[in-house]
Amino acid sequence: MTTTVHIVDDDAAFSDSLTVLLNTKGYPTMRYPDGASFLQACTPGFADPVLLDVMMPETSGLEVLEEVKKRSPNAHIIMMTGHGDIAMAVDAMKQGAADFIEKPFTVEDLQERLEASEAVRSGATEAAGVDFDALTKREMEVLLELTDGNSNKEIARNLDLSPRTVEVHRRNILQKTKAKSSSHLLRLAVSAGFVK
Repeated sequence: MTTTVHIVDDDAAFSDSLTVLLNTKGYPTMRYPDGASFLQACTPGFADPVLLDVMMPETSGLEVLEEVKKRSPNAHIIMMTGHGDIAMAVDAMKQGAADFIEKPFTVEDLQERLEASEAVRSGATEAAGVDFDALTKREMEVLLELTDGNSNKEIARNLDLSPRTVEVHRRNILQKTKAKSSSHLLRLAVSAGFVK
């Protein structure tokens, strides 16, 4: 990757270590201590990958995301958080985030997401090889509940299932879609158009 990865995080120590990590993997980086400084640098048509922290003082990551997407709809923003949940990830994806990653993460996981972001930027669709038709009707119902940001308990209540049955369906969905995690599954669902 030759494009610059922009890191927007108020945690200076985390930004420092992430910069070193990305630089050793060949990724040029730029750092911003808050959302306002990044928004000053973000020009219309901006399309570089951005690692954007959700929880920041003054302007939250979701507010920055919303503003960036107004200016540059093709910007590829990966939201980062230490306090994530499925509902927050769904909200970020609905607002246009390309992905959502929970701290702490491995360099391999981050690199995989940056590569997926680059593939999408170059026109590839990550969900192109996923056969969602292989899901049963009930698994599809569970998937749609997940894309609404519902927890296992909420899905169980909404679909009149036991939480254990929901867990089994989630495991089957992950296996059939070859998703590596719930956030990867959500990314596939967004790419396939299940999240509106």
